[in-house]
Amino acid sequence: TGLYVFFGEDKDKCLKELNKAKKGKIKQSSLDTTRETMECANGMFVQSVVDYYNLLWMPVLPHTIDEFTTLIHEIEHATFFILDNAGMVHTKESDEAYAHTQGYIFSEIDNLINKISDKQDKK
Repeated sequence: TGLYVFFGEDKDKCLKELNKAKKGKIKQSSLDTTRETMECANGMFVQSVVDYYNLLWMPVLPHTIDEFTTLIHEIEHATFFILDNAGMVHTKESDEAYAHTQGYIFSEIDNLINKISDKQDKK
């Protein structure tokens, strides 16, 4: 199902882009529930098992240690949900797989952050 990552305060734009990426197949009730959750969060990971999406959202592009701490916290949630859906239970024996998955997700998001930052610097 993929992991959709969005940075920005415009929650409606985020959900519109998410629904576009899912080819308009997300139920409005699911989008409404996600929007309500976004209202009281500095960042969040949400998984919809009904509409099959994983969303990691933060209102800002991380720059400070606190913002990166929030990002890592949300990546932790994403890692657990994704691997749990794949049937992998987190145990001492599977811990390395969880660590590698979390590292991979962070690396990909860090690449995205750098691309966005580079575009903002060129403006």
